[in-house]
Amino acid sequence: MEITDQLEFAAKRDPADFAELITSIGPGAQPEHISVVLRAITSVAQEIPAEALAPVVQLVQAVSSWLLPQLNQSLCGLISALAGQDLPDDITGIAATIATTASDPPTSAAPTEDLFRAGWTTDRGQALITLANLLAPAKTRKHRAQLMADALNMAVDDPVEQVRVILPPILVRICSADATTADELTQRWLARANDNGLRAPELDSLAWQLLTHAKTTGADLIKRMLGPAAPEVRTRGGMLAALASLHRIELTDNHASPDASTLLGLALTDPAARNGIAILTAQRVDELPEPPSYDKTAAGTPPTVDRGLLLRLLDDPDDKVRTSAAQYPLHLTTPCNQADRLLSATAATCAFAEHPAATLHLLRRAAAALPVDATLDLCERWLSENAQAAGDISTASAGDVYFVVDIALATHARTPNGSDQRKRTLTLLDRLVEANIVEANAKVDAMEDIYV
Repeated sequence: MEITDQLEFAAKRDPADFAELITSIGPGAQPEHISVVLRAITSVAQEIPAEALAPVVQLVQAVSSWLLPQLNQSLCGLISALAGQDLPDDITGIAATIATTASDPPTSAAPTEDLFRAGWTTDRGQALITLANLLAPAKTRKHRAQLMADALNMAVDDPVEQVRVILPPILVRICSADATTADELTQRWLARANDNGLRAPELDSLAWQLLTHAKTTGADLIKRMLGPAAPEVRTRGGMLAALASLHRIELTDNHASPDASTLLGLALTDPAARNGIAILTAQRVDELPEPPSYDKTAAGTPPTVDRGLLLRLLDDPDDKVRTSAAQYPLHLTTPCNQADRLLSATAATCAFAEHPAATLHLLRRAAAALPVDATLDLCERWLSENAQAAGDISTASAGDVYFVVDIALATHARTPNGSDQRKRTLTLLDRLVEANIVEANAKVDAMEDIYV
């Protein structure tokens, strides 16, 4: 076993003892060995009881005083692992110092480069990640935010985008402790961010928090996300625009900044942003209000996040948007008979013709809440589109047909004799049999045996 492996194993077993050993040896110890011990202690730091942390804290203080830049990232990793503990103020100061004084990373970045990953590998980037971790515990957040205030003021103007891109996770945490400071720092960050920088993690969380605490900045941030950024950024922007409209958030009294309706209208003009709206409306289908009508919205009517908009997205010209909207049945937790208008209208959409599985699965498990008319609309539309392919086991329709047959039989059991619904159900079953669907033949024969 290599000496470094032995050292790592031993330091994991007795972290406090090895922390004292390295501290006592001082800067004369081999940097490689110091790094091994720091990483070993980091891996077990959360298992160290509070009463045994003192030697570890002293090690952090000692190593930082030795000014060995090659140990910056190992030191930051250990501080991050200790973030949940009660720490002396100077530990936060150590990370803050590295965040503002470590050597510059390369300043060039390709337009499509993962800036966060690039920043993660730099000393200043690692130090900012450490500051974000130090802000994670709510009980110490406000105090630690004050301790790192000067460093954050410098970091938001860092000349390197790979470093600045790491700031949004910090700003999210700052916002809950000091919304005014978070607002001011976000404005400065946004002024310098390029389109690639808008891929920053937790940027959507930051925008949402700002809509509560600093509405103008939140609205401006969402508008930037809907601009000429990467598609995934515009998708997140579309989700935020839809969420703000759904919750009827009054974004701002500043007429220079967009309101919720304007943001939603802007998002609807872009396929990537519309995909975000489709994802959000599908996920929040239970919360969506019913529209006055499921007819197409009249020209000039301001867009509204409701089930009528979801229906429009099911007929969107973009396939990704239709696919995302078609997932709404998977998120419907209220009884299906409370969504009968939406389900019935879904039958005539392109999305149902292309992606029927989620809706059919919902109907199959609806049991007593099965909305009969909407169910018949959906099954009849499915059969009109798939009658020829349903009997071919090599097609996707052959998989869906099992759902359709079960749904049709469940509908039959819920309709009274002689009713129009029963007649429609029997016609549907006859058509399934005529399509030479083996599953339908067998189950209909079994049903007839029961009723004989």
